[in-house]
This record gives sequence, C-alpha cells and structure tokens, in this order.
Amino acid sequence: MSLTFNAEEIYETAALIERNGQAFYRKAAEFQQDEAGSKLLLGLAEMEVQHEQLFLDLLKALPEKARQPQIWEPEGELDMYLKALADSHIFNTRQSPADLLTGQESLEDILVKAIQFEKDSVLFYNGLADMTPDRSGKDKVEQLAKEEMHHVNMLSSHLAAVRRAN
Repeated sequence: MSLTFNAEEIYETAALIERNGQAFYRKAAEFQQDEAGSKLLLGLAEMEVQHEQLFLDLLKALPEKARQPQIWEPEGELDMYLKALADSHIFNTRQSPADLLTGQESLEDILVKAIQFEKDSVLFYNGLADMTPDRSGKDKVEQLAKEEMHHVNMLSSHLAAVRRAN
C-alpha cells in the first residue's frame, strides 16, 4: 500500500517545521556578538512565526474534503510519520537547536546552515505534494514549497551580502 497524505496533515507538519526554525534562529541570535547579525537572525525567527501562522490559517481554510484521510489508519500513524520526518530531517526537535550550534559559528556559517534547512523543507514539501492527491489540496502543498523557495532566495541574498562585507 502506498502512503498518501491529506493537506491537513501536511499543514500541521509545516507549522511544526516553522516552529523548529524559530527555535534555531533564536538560539543562533543568542550566539551573535554582532548586533546586526543578531537582529537579522531574530528577524528570520519572526518570519518563521509569520509563516507558521500562514500555514495555520491555510489549515483553517481547508475544505472538508482536504481533511479526509486518504487511507484507513486507526492508530494515527500517518500523523506520527509526518512528525517524525519533520523532527528527523528539518530542524530536528529531538536535538536542541543549541546542539546544532557551538556558539563559534559566524553569521555566514549560520546562514549556510539555514539555507540547507530551507532547501530540505522545499524537498520535504515537494515530496509530500507528489503523494497528495489533487482532491486533497495538492495545490496548497505546492504553495508551501514555493514559500520555502522564497526563504532560500532571501537567505541567499543575505549570505551574499555577508560574504561581500568580509
């Protein structure tokens, strides 16, 4: 049996990913000696807050058909699977964001890590979109991937600016 997901499950996981990103950026900001770097990272954390809210708003607006389970699974394993994917591959919540950072990273190092996390998010959402039937909100999942692509572009611009300044 192949696994399929509905848009509700994916939006809930997207919100979790955004919360994990918030924790990463806030912790990274704590390590910054440079006020501008700290402000940038706190701004990124705030963007993640806004994106979490976007995903929660999209979740609330889903039609009932996009909330229907695609396969019978009385134990809620699909939900657990999605959470495990988010925890394991994108802003791992089982490992504190502080554990990902030694405190010795430069702003450039942090931005490089953040870009990789955002790219992982794009892959995650694109993969899930492939498993989401059209009738269950595939277009909404694709919208999530585009939003994460925007993050990659924005972070890449900041990284280029930091590299030019060095």
